[in-house]
Amino acid sequence: MPDVDEGIDISHPEPPSTSATKDPSMNAKGPYVYELFSIMIHSGSASGGHYYAYIKNFSTDEWYCFNDQSVTRITDEDIHKSYGGGPARGYYSGVYSSSPLLCKE
Repeated sequence: MPDVDEGIDISHPEPPSTSATKDPSMNAKGPYVYELFSIMIHSGSASGGHYYAYIKNFSTDEWYCFNDQSVTRITDEDIHKSYGGGPARGYYSGVYSSSPLLCKE
């Protein structure tokens, strides 16, 4: 089976009237909402390569790249470009945080 780049959706969810009706799994009831906050990326091969991480600042909703001794602010586009480990198609792993679902009255 060929490797298919499914991409990663880091956008804010649409209102339930649109996104939830398109995907039945989005209608599942539960007390938690999950938010991506960290991505670990390995570029290279199994015999060698380099790890770096993208981490979200919850206070500012900004993403940062932690790469050895440097930390730089990145854009959503940078995250999309890295899917699959970058040009070498290495390892890619996301980390999510859960929090109780908050309802506005």
